[in-house]
Amino acid sequence: MIATANFAEQRPAEIAMALTGRPYLSWSAISTFLRCPLKYRFHYLDGLAGEFVPSSLVFGSAMHAAFEAHFRRRWEGETPSAADTLFDVYRAEWQRNDLSRIEYG
Repeated sequence: MIATANFAEQRPAEIAMALTGRPYLSWSAISTFLRCPLKYRFHYLDGLAGEFVPSSLVFGSAMHAAFEAHFRRRWEGETPSAADTLFDVYRAEWQRNDLSRIEYG
């Protein structure tokens, strides 16, 4: 881990990488840390899975995957994907999860 004195000289992605092992901080990670630092450690640092996965997290991840597929094509100068293709990306991301662990609110 990098000493905090060096943080002023580093880019945000480098600081996040030093603190979390990922080049970013997510809202859910920050919120988890503020609510319960031990839960943050178990989940984000130790990689322990929770008892269930909230359906909202699965939904959001699937939406992000579809948006990323759409905007990646646009960024690369290609024509946008058809809605059916984006839905296939969404469905594949949703089904990448252990469906028995998804909890609906």
